[in-house]
Amino acid sequence: MNVMLTRLQAGMVIVTNRPFLDSSGRNTLLGCMAQHWKDERGETVWTFPRRIAERTANMPGVTMTPSTPKVPR
Repeated sequence: MNVMLTRLQAGMVIVTNRPFLDSSGRNTLLGCMAQHWKDERGETVWTFPRRIAERTANMPGVTMTPSTPKVPR
């Protein structure tokens, strides 16, 4: 995960199991990151996979229109 974090250029979407991060995963690096962003922005940091696939998720800094390619080039 450390290598992944140092290579980011624009942003990151993490797909995970929320109950895991609220319980036994709480003290992992990912759990701490999730808590940090939840403290910063509240519950809006969580969305549903279907909303991402349908391009209706609220993702600050990301333009999600029907014409946006699914795979970045």
